[in-house]
Amino acid sequence: MRILGILPTMYATGTIHAREVVEEMRAVFGEQIFDIVIQKSIRFPEATVANQAMLDYASKHQGTRAYQLLAQRIVGSEPETTPDA
Repeated sequence: MRILGILPTMYATGTIHAREVVEEMRAVFGEQIFDIVIQKSIRFPEATVANQAMLDYASKHQGTRAYQLLAQRIVGSEPETTPDA
């Protein structure tokens, strides 16, 4: 098994602490940290309660798009645009 990278999740947008944690992760792990950040959102637990995948529950949600972008990068077909982080 090989680690492809480290994905920051549960990122609380607009907080100094969240930004500092990701900056520290990048300082320690460098290129191993994906530049995609999954922001904290109520939509993730809502999808779980609804027993649906995020793609079905909220296909246009920023978190869904971020996970899609990650999947595309992993398989090597990165699109032109990235979601806001």
